[in-house]
Amino acid sequence: FADARGLATRMNDPRVGYADQRAAALAPKLSFLTLKIPAVGRPAGFLLRRNGGDVLAAELDIEVPLDPGHYELEAAAPGYFGWKHALDLTVGQRATLDIPALKVDPSAPVPDSGVFADTGPPPITSHRFGVGVAFGVSSDTDLLYGLRVPFHLVAVGYATLRAVPSVYYSHIVDDADVYHKIELFRTGFAVEYARPLAPQILVAAGLGVGFDVEKNNYNYSTSGLDTNGWGAARLSPTLRLAHSVDLCLHLQVVATSDNVVGLGSLGVDYFFW
Repeated sequence: FADARGLATRMNDPRVGYADQRAAALAPKLSFLTLKIPAVGRPAGFLLRRNGGDVLAAELDIEVPLDPGHYELEAAAPGYFGWKHALDLTVGQRATLDIPALKVDPSAPVPDSGVFADTGPPPITSHRFGVGVAFGVSSDTDLLYGLRVPFHLVAVGYATLRAVPSVYYSHIVDDADVYHKIELFRTGFAVEYARPLAPQILVAAGLGVGFDVEKNNYNYSTSGLDTNGWGAARLSPTLRLAHSVDLCLHLQVVATSDNVVGLGSLGVDYFFW
């Protein structure tokens, strides 16, 4: 009847008085309930139900007319213990109910807000096994072509330790003698610590060892091959282009028994598991 009175008033309908009479006649037969809850007691996702129906926020902290009878009230919110209460309203009763603030449930799962939380970059341990290719140059201006196989060893917080076997090939022509040619195969094994700095940026650093197999056309021994061991320190700033593709800048300092050279190469790693 109150809604009818408002509608009739807006439409300038003469039945406004009739609606008032019916509302006034019904009022003594109603019950009135005021539900009070402080704003701090309404966490995200807070929901209040009365006999299974939602109680609107506009109905809180004001007196709401209800039919006399039995009412079941329930309050809930994600991550909090629920609250229940039952009450009976009699004809003409005016009741007030204070709803307590919900208590946190420490065992409840944390709801996904859909927003990247600023708790550090995401872990990269889902990248278990991949293959990569690289192209670069040494400080001796020799061109390098490489193949590497990074694979996950163990997670270290947000980071991962991974092993990286690799093979690089270089074809060298002596500047002082164009007939002097060397083919170099550099086989190595490194352990890297790879940590994300941002969702699409990570850096890997590590140490490696290996050996060179050198085929020298001026070597007239039976095999025509020379071998030489080496150790290396490496740093690889990396841009993650997609979930499984990394674009890497590989920087290395390689020390052999008789020389120290720098290597720089640009590579792409694809992680298919």
